[in-house]
Amino acid sequence: MTIKLNLGGDSKRYKGFLNVDMNSGPNVDKVADLNYEWPWKTGSIDVIRAYNIFEHLPNKVHTMNELWRVLKHGGIAYIRVPSTEGRGAFQDPTHVSFWNLNSFLYYGKVVDKKSGWYNKMYVASKRWTGFKGLFHITKINNKKSNHGIIYVDTTLVAIKK
Repeated sequence: MTIKLNLGGDSKRYKGFLNVDMNSGPNVDKVADLNYEWPWKTGSIDVIRAYNIFEHLPNKVHTMNELWRVLKHGGIAYIRVPSTEGRGAFQDPTHVSFWNLNSFLYYGKVVDKKSGWYNKMYVASKRWTGFKGLFHITKINNKKSNHGIIYVDTTLVAIKK
């Protein structure tokens, strides 16, 4: 059975995804506070959709450790966060962590033969941040919304072997 989670998903349903949010609501399948240990077993999740949620979680390393922990080997995370390269990261008073394209390079390696610099950021991060995992970054780019907000869109694949 494939398990797909839509984190922070109280407002819209996506086919095949379970909606997870901090508060109960009409579209919420699981209430969970992602500031603490996530309530799924290690290696139990196939896909995570995390759009506009990570910026609400204060501890980046904890968030990325838990993301990696619950995903299966080869599990995919689709993440969208407002980038610090635009006004969206700072305009919302509930945003407590800030991200840009370089932020994700501390948690994985770009799947590209020219990525030596990125790999060095990841290796350094493992030594001093407490990050325990490894992601292959298969997509990372900025995307501008119709409202002028710049987002980082990234796709991560959990590597567990």
